[in-house]
Amino acid sequence: MKEALEQVVELFLAKDWKFEVDEENDAVRTGILDDNGDWQVMAIASDEDDAVLMRSLFPQKCPVHRRALCAELSATLGRRVRTINGTSPGKKS
Repeated sequence: MKEALEQVVELFLAKDWKFEVDEENDAVRTGILDDNGDWQVMAIASDEDDAVLMRSLFPQKCPVHRRALCAELSATLGRRVRTINGTSPGKKS
């Protein structure tokens, strides 16, 4: 397992969060199950092992008339993501 994912596992253990290690896909999976649905989250390490990508799948359908706004919001939030050291994902510091 990549060091970045080992750090995710350490954090989840320290917080006593439920998760599973997906060794076949080199990922860590977790999620939230409540009245609103089953929110699944998967963490994978970057190829360089210097960042963790969190992929979140929330099972709610976006109404057709709101999809453009939701896509714009998603793109805007994605551009604002920063790693702990303040660099943009994919950039070398």
